Amino acid sequence: MKVLRAGSLIDQQTYQTTCNKCHSILEFQKHEAKVMFERNEKLFCINCPVCQFNIYISEQALKQKLVSNQSGDFRDQPFEPK
Repeated sequence: MKVLRAGSLIDQQTYQTTCNKCHSILEFQKHEAKVMFERNEKLFCINCPVCQFNIYISEQALKQKLVSNQSGDFRDQPFEPK
């Protein structure tokens, strides 16, 4: 069997977000965030290590970090208009 692109376990996936206060780009895993539920929505809360601002991210808004050595076709990457 040949693995074309290796995946990762859900608890080991790395995500990126940006702090709205100091504009730092942060990278985290789900186990590093506090899980909260508000209005039937699952939220992840992380604390910015630069400015100590709490960042709340809904589960639907999580963006998985793309690993650069696995960048294949441009169709594998999410569309982000400029």
